[in-house]
Amino acid sequence: MRTLLAILALYLCQTSAICQDDNVVLLTNQGAQLEQNGELQESLEILNEALRLDPNYGSAHYNKGVTLMGMADNEAAIASFTQAIEIDSGDVNAYVNRAICFKNISDFNTALKDANMAVELQLNDENLASRAGIFYSLGKYKQAITDYTNAIALNPNPEHYTFRAFCKEELNDLDGAILDYSSAIKIDPEDFRNYYDRGNAYSSLGHFDLACADWKIALEFGNPREDEIAGYTNEHCK
Repeated sequence: MRTLLAILALYLCQTSAICQDDNVVLLTNQGAQLEQNGELQESLEILNEALRLDPNYGSAHYNKGVTLMGMADNEAAIASFTQAIEIDSGDVNAYVNRAICFKNISDFNTALKDANMAVELQLNDENLASRAGIFYSLGKYKQAITDYTNAIALNPNPEHYTFRAFCKEELNDLDGAILDYSSAIKIDPEDFRNYYDRGNAYSSLGHFDLACADWKIALEFGNPREDEIAGYTNEHCK
């Protein structure tokens, strides 16, 4: 009797629009969790099933795009994010991730359009920094600096300072880059990368004593460019 009731309940669930909606949400959540666990193929299969049940469920398209990004299938991910945006034009995360995909395939101008939309929909330091990275790829270093400066005003993340320093170096503003590396080090004094990069900037200015001090600290923190730094120290440091 209980088995018959269970079968009847399952049949009613499969033929009920409400129950089907619940299944779509459940499958989408499962797919997202699998993606976070690194089980990308399984995630893709689950999300495809969710979209089979409801082709117009934007969250499933979005999460499928994220999974495809993890599989390095940028073209397919772009298609999924596009569908998510067509369903919900205010899906800021879809614009952010589609911009990343366009950047990955070196379509920087299209990436910039999506990044602009993301900033328009949600002004925060992450979206500004993401757009700044696209400006950098386009060689528009002054625009990138503006975005990183605005991002720092919202959240003084050390990475914002580091990437702004890269832009300043491209403009040959080594003193400005050194100030930014120093700001990043003040916030996160254990990140060896900033010592290494600041050391290179000091070296370019001929300040080898300061460069050597930074390179030695980078080595102490275990910089993977140990051989490269050793070459610098052997040449310029006592």
